[in-house]
This record gives sequence, structure tokens and C-alpha cells, in this order.
Amino acid sequence: MEKKRKRRIVLLIVLVLIITYIGYRYYAYSYRYGTEPETDLVNTSTEPLLTEEQLIKNLSKYEDLSTLNVNNLSQTSYVIPGLLATKTMAGDNASDFSMCTSMTPQGICVTENYLFISAYCHTHSHNSVLYMMDKNTHQFIKEIVLSGKPHAGNIAYDDIHNNIWIACTGENLITGEKSAYLNSVSLSDIEEYNFDETKKPIAYNQKYMIDGFRSASFISFYRNNLFVGHYYEGEWKDSYVVRFPLNDEGGLETKTVFGNKEIAYGKEKAIIDQYCQGVYFDTGYCVLMQSSGTKDSKVQSFVNSQFQQDVEEMIDLDEQYKLYLKQKEVIQNLEDSLLEKEQELEHIKEEIEDLKEKKEFLMEDEDKEGYQELIEDLSKLKQNKNELELEILSIKKEKNLEMSSLIDFDEKAYQKRLKESKEYTLKDEQADRTFVFPARLEQAMISNYGNYEVYLLFESGAYSYRAQKSVDIVDRVIVWG
Repeated sequence: MEKKRKRRIVLLIVLVLIITYIGYRYYAYSYRYGTEPETDLVNTSTEPLLTEEQLIKNLSKYEDLSTLNVNNLSQTSYVIPGLLATKTMAGDNASDFSMCTSMTPQGICVTENYLFISAYCHTHSHNSVLYMMDKNTHQFIKEIVLSGKPHAGNIAYDDIHNNIWIACTGENLITGEKSAYLNSVSLSDIEEYNFDETKKPIAYNQKYMIDGFRSASFISFYRNNLFVGHYYEGEWKDSYVVRFPLNDEGGLETKTVFGNKEIAYGKEKAIIDQYCQGVYFDTGYCVLMQSSGTKDSKVQSFVNSQFQQDVEEMIDLDEQYKLYLKQKEVIQNLEDSLLEKEQELEHIKEEIEDLKEKKEFLMEDEDKEGYQELIEDLSKLKQNKNELELEILSIKKEKNLEMSSLIDFDEKAYQKRLKESKEYTLKDEQADRTFVFPARLEQAMISNYGNYEVYLLFESGAYSYRAQKSVDIVDRVIVWG
């Protein structure tokens, strides 16, 4: 009898533990994914979730962060705003602001003076935002409410045209289904934007549908090109990253299809491992970030990969081709102008000959006024002729100068190269070095403004994830070097 009672107690305890575990799993991994807690805050939160001691404890477990200056976290980190509450909108047409408590950090980029973080509402109830922070003081400046609810998987700063690019989604212009878009906002518009005054999302200055992606998970900017990739998992075997060139005006290069549909088409593509969250390119190397749920994150560097070498070569060729086309356009314009001036000169010469013939038949003493007028017209035509001849001579000199400086570019070889289809890979086994960081690393980007710095952004502080005890929360952007 006693044995049966003990057995029932053990079974009851096991049952309670199972129910407790299932309840916790439901709460931490399901309930919090789709609900938002209430808040009394009316402005975007700027306080950290963790004390410095708690943060240092979480970071100290990772050998690759051992060089981090933990004694000066105010200078080596930025508190991620909005983790407790973010001031935003519940849709573009909302008449007033709304507070979101499930904003999830996704992307990061830096300019000369600012650091930007993108975030989306995990319950998809609110507009996505950018957080703008001062690079000198590390303080939050303001939120920029984006139009719609894009995942904003990453953002990239074009420091040539001063635009911030955002990974978005929209309607496929051909099929009407979901498709990846790259939208941009100008830095000047961001600086002038004041949500409290407008109560409206900031306007995109450019929107492009890109070919080959259902959604864009991450982007980066390098040498007037955007590199775009996707975080595939499940039935998708591979991820990939593709190069999309920008034009001289800072927009994506596009092709017109189906009459009037402007679509951006990528160039070189590299197959990468699943769970890639971001990519960064610099001279001679590229960096990939991998993160999957509660597993440790990885940052991998690839030095002088074949993909990198060919991309660098093609960017050089693209730039040479653009210069070549510009030079040819200048030469063609000079030739057109020269032809126009020469035709005008021939017309003046004919007029001069006509006036000379009239002069022979017109007696000065018979029509003094008409004769004098003819002489004046003839004088003006001869002056115009002399000016045109000098202008033609100047155009010919300018054309000869442009012809002598025309770069030696093999256009046929370039077009042939564009049609080549090469297979590139950037896989785990090819990495030259791998760094291990806490789980839920969203982005790692490198800044060359002044000091060489690596910025690490984690999403583990978001409401949807911070109940997951198996993840070390990191509530700050870590500046690692």
C-alpha cells in the first residue's frame, strides 16, 4: 500500500513538472510571441533592462568578447531604445501615436554622426521604426516611424548619396504576390523628421522591387552597390547573397519588363549557409553573421574569396563601363553639335553668296537705303561666319581631346562577361575565422568612420524573447574591436 502511495506521489510530481514545463514553453515561446503587455509609458523607453554587472556576466561567457572594455560600457555600448515601449503608430492611417511593447531590433547602420537601429512589431500591430542615436553621446535622439510594417531585417547607409536603405516587402508587380523591396529614406529627411509634429510615418524617397527574392532579410552597402540576402530555413536548403548595383543618382539599376514594370535585377550571387542574418563587405574580405534561435551566434570572415575577387573585378568593370559610356556620350554630343554648327555655317555661306549676287545688280545711286541695308546684312553674316568657324574649331579641339582620353574598354568582352554564370559559395568550411557570440545576434557591422569598430546588435532583449531562460540577454549594441 505504501509503495503504491509513493508511486502515485512520484507520478503526480512528474505530471506537475510536465505541465509546468509545457506551460512555461507555451508562455515563453508562444504566448509572448503574439501578445503585448500594457504600458503606462507615453514615450520611447531609453532605460536598460540589465545592470552593467548583469550584462558583463552574460558577455563574459564568450571568449571572443574578452577584449571588450567592460569597465567603460558607456563608451563601448549603446542602450537599445524601445525594448520596453516604443512610440509609433498602429497603421499608416492612424490619427494618433500608439505605444508598442513588442518591438524587436533587426538592423543597424552608422553614419558619421549617428547610429540607427531598425525594429519591427513582433505582433504585427504597429508600424516598424528606426531608432536614431548620437554617436558621440550614445544617447537616443528620436524614433522615425516607417510606412507600413516591414520586417526591416537590416538597414544600410549609402554614404555617397546619403540614403538609408531598408529591407522591406511589397506586392510583386507581375504576379501580385509577396515580393522583396528595397526602400530608402534620405538622411536629410530623417534629420528634419519630427513624429510628434507630423503624426505620420516618414516618406520613402525610393522604392524598388528586386528580382529573385520573396523577402529581403539583410542588406549592406559597399562601393555603390547593395548586397542583399535571405534567411532561409526549413524546406529551403540554401541561403544566398546577391549584388545589386546603384546608379549615379543613388537608385537601383532597373530593367523595364511587361511594358512599364521597373524591376531591379541582381548580378553575382553566392550560396551561403542557412540562418544567415547579415553580410558585410570591405576591401579584401567579407563577413557573414549566423544566428538561429537559442543557439550561439557565429560571425565568420572570408578573406579574398573567389566571390569577393570577382565581385571587386566586376565593380571595377562596371565603373569603367559607366565612365566609358559617359565619355562616348560627351563625344557623341560634341559630334552632334559639330554637325549642327557646320550645317549652320553652310547655310550662312549660302546667304553670303546670295547677298553678293544681289549686290552686283543693286546700284548704290539708285537705292541708297536698300544698298546700305544689304551691306550691313552682309557684314553681320560675315561676322557670324567668323564666329561659327572659331566655335567649330573649338568643338573640334574639344572632341579631339575627349577622343585622346577615351579609355580603352572592350565593350563586347564586358557584355560577354555579364552573361557568364558562375557558381560561388561562402560556406562554413571556407571561413578563415569564426567568432562565437551570444544567441540571437541580429547584425554585426563594421564602421570605418575614424576608428575601426564592430557593432553587434542582439534581439534577445525584445519582449518576445527575454523570457527564454536559455538565452543570455544583451540589451545593448556592443562596440567590439
